[in-house]
Amino acid sequence: MKKKLLIIAIVIVIALCIIIKSMPNEEARIKQDINAFAAAVEQENKRDVLLHIDEMYIDNHGMDYEVFVNDLANLFNTADSIRVKITGLKINIDSTNAQNVIFASCSLGLKIFARYQDDRVLIFGGLVRPNPVRALFKKTAETSNHYKIYTAEY
Repeated sequence: MKKKLLIIAIVIVIALCIIIKSMPNEEARIKQDINAFAAAVEQENKRDVLLHIDEMYIDNHGMDYEVFVNDLANLFNTADSIRVKITGLKINIDSTNAQNVIFASCSLGLKIFARYQDDRVLIFGGLVRPNPVRALFKKTAETSNHYKIYTAEY
């Protein structure tokens, strides 16, 4: 009887550990959103790409949301295909404020290739190494399904 109870307790503990480990955490959610963003760019799906960009976006080169949208439309209109390569992804959950807005950041290496009239062109990144990028994200009550990029440093 004691052996059965011990075995049942061990099975329950193992099951709880597996359930806890398999539940997505915030870092996993950000990684999913980054991969979904990259996939949307590769599929040239403007609507899905813009789901991941905050309307108040501005980066360290002064590009704002409007310029980003116009550049994205131009890229999608001129490129035959796009390939995004992400390396060295490191994610940090930075903070949560009183309104339950979650702020996060990530650093990664990025290369973007496109095909123009049968020529493969490097749009962003180095020939040997990817360019380092740091992106800042936030998730609000309105965007609770996913994180949005509100600034980037590249």
